[in-house]
Amino acid sequence: MVNVISTKDTHNSNINDAMHYMFTGLKPGTIYNVEVSCRNEVSKGPKMVRQIETPRCLFTDSSDQDTEEAYLILASEKNVFKQSHDIMQLPETMFRLTDYSAFDNITSIAIHVSLKFVFVSDTSGTIRRICFRESRNFQVKTIYKPSKKINSNHIYLSIDWLNYKLYFNEEISISKIDLNGNNKYDVITNFVHMITELHIDPYNAYLYYAYEDNMEVGIYRVDMNLIKSKTVRFHESRLIYKDTAVTVLTVDYANYRIYLPKSNSILS
Repeated sequence: MVNVISTKDTHNSNINDAMHYMFTGLKPGTIYNVEVSCRNEVSKGPKMVRQIETPRCLFTDSSDQDTEEAYLILASEKNVFKQSHDIMQLPETMFRLTDYSAFDNITSIAIHVSLKFVFVSDTSGTIRRICFRESRNFQVKTIYKPSKKINSNHIYLSIDWLNYKLYFNEEISISKIDLNGNNKYDVITNFVHMITELHIDPYNAYLYYAYEDNMEVGIYRVDMNLIKSKTVRFHESRLIYKDTAVTVLTVDYANYRIYLPKSNSILS
């Protein structure tokens, strides 16, 4: 069974971008006919029909699936580690920032699981990509450097694994680039202060960030359909939660929830 599980109005003046839909229960490698029409109290209007083919399954049977054991990717100020689920084992060092810079610290990492990429940002605003497809042969490439020197602990990364884009912040803006560091595009601008968290939800097409203003921290949400082809200003973001301190947050895509700590508890 195929169901429409969500719709949302982007408040866009262009009627072609006014709404979009999300479906569940789709099968891989299958062609579906999608029909769209308008209805009012009198009758139903003419319909438009399009064929959409879903991507094919990567694995043909269970024997083809990756049987690699689960592990954690962890970052300290100077290193990125690959840690086995057995915490008694010593972690494997994937990246040493001191090999590239003696004075900067790591500020954020983002992971594209299927491509086996880890993206690392540091206090200078430089972004590097680590490829870990081959065990113990970690390939590091600098994919982005800011046009001017930055020295901030508030540089954050978040990956759009559905559209192969990397989001990050620089001073008064949030930008995106492709996974090779090209085609930079500012998506949100006009911040007075730097943001304190950044998360992309590709599944539901939302961008979340935390921003401190007047001694309070707010969590803001932006519909990613708004930033596909234009830059939006900070005041166009929607404030969804405010507190005296938001130190970190994470997004549960499937259940459409945000988790954040408060005192000795986790809020949702």
